[in-house]
Amino acid sequence: MIPILIPAEFDIFAKTYKIKMYENLVLARNAEGRTRFRTCQINLQKMTGSDYPRLEVERVYLHELAHVILHEIGRADLGEDEQFIELFSNAFHQVLSSGRGGEITKTFSAAAGRKRQ
Repeated sequence: MIPILIPAEFDIFAKTYKIKMYENLVLARNAEGRTRFRTCQINLQKMTGSDYPRLEVERVYLHELAHVILHEIGRADLGEDEQFIELFSNAFHQVLSSGRGGEITKTFSAAAGRKRQ
C-alpha cells in the first residue's frame, strides 16, 4: 500500500487550505477530522501509535478533502451527504494507495528531457 501525501497546505481556486494535527480532536469535538471553510483549515486527529494508524489519518484527510472540493465547486449540498462523502473518500483512498508499476510521470519527464537534447 502506497502512503498518501498529506500536505501542510494546498491551494484550490485561489484559496490556501492549511492542515493542522491535534492530539485531542476526538475528545474535544467527537470527530477524527473537521473542516473550517471560513478559515480554510482542515483539522485532523494526530496519530498516536497503533491506536490511530496512518491509514486512518489518510482516510480522514481524504474525507475532509472531499468536503473542501465540493464546497469550493459550489456543491456543498453534496458535501452534506455523509454517506456519499464516506463512500467517495474511501474509493479515492483505495485508488491512490493501490497504485502499481512505478510513477508514470517520471517516465514522461525523462522522455521529455531526452527529446530536448
